[in-house]
Amino acid sequence: LAHLDDVLAYQTAFGEDYQLLFTTLPNMDTIVRQIARRYRVRVTEIGKIVSKESKGGRIQLKGQTWPKPLFEHF
Repeated sequence: LAHLDDVLAYQTAFGEDYQLLFTTLPNMDTIVRQIARRYRVRVTEIGKIVSKESKGGRIQLKGQTWPKPLFEHF
């Protein structure tokens, strides 16, 4: 993927890894981690949803804005 201009778009669009992506309020971190430990499920923070007054909300993935989809499933 290193030769592509928008590596993040390809990283988030393709592959056969199935994981649950979800959001919570910032103050829920401790509770989410307690539940994950109880059920032996690994959780990883991958980004944040931030608000920008002029553009509405946007998603940041490790400091980068979430890319536009390369295709639609349906």
